[in-house]
Amino acid sequence: MIRHRLIGTVVCGVAIAACDRKTAPPPPSIEPPAVAERIAGGERLGWDQQAADAHQLATFRYAIYVDGARSDLADASCETKRAAAGFSCSARLPAMSAGAHTLQLAVFIVEDGARLESGRSAVMHVIVGP
Repeated sequence: MIRHRLIGTVVCGVAIAACDRKTAPPPPSIEPPAVAERIAGGERLGWDQQAADAHQLATFRYAIYVDGARSDLADASCETKRAAAGFSCSARLPAMSAGAHTLQLAVFIVEDGARLESGRSAVMHVIVGP
């Protein structure tokens, strides 16, 4: 599993946005590797998510941008027990063609039919092997 961390500013921003609906949550933050990560294409992406509690965490959904194209991470899941770094989350990476790609994450909530999405995380570079 490719493991990177989404840090606490995501949670606070989503909670504020859900309350006043005037401000989108701030972007998640990942710690990309110094060089492109080589992957086979079937890996899961992992991160630690800060949240007030498991109930709040359950309202979060995640999107991935592959080369700028957005898709929901439909199978994203998070542990319900908090660890020292937050709630451990992961999702299967979408299918990607062989070659170099850029990945970015975003967190969003849907409330009353409206989607409030954070900005995109820092870019993570991957190279998908054949």
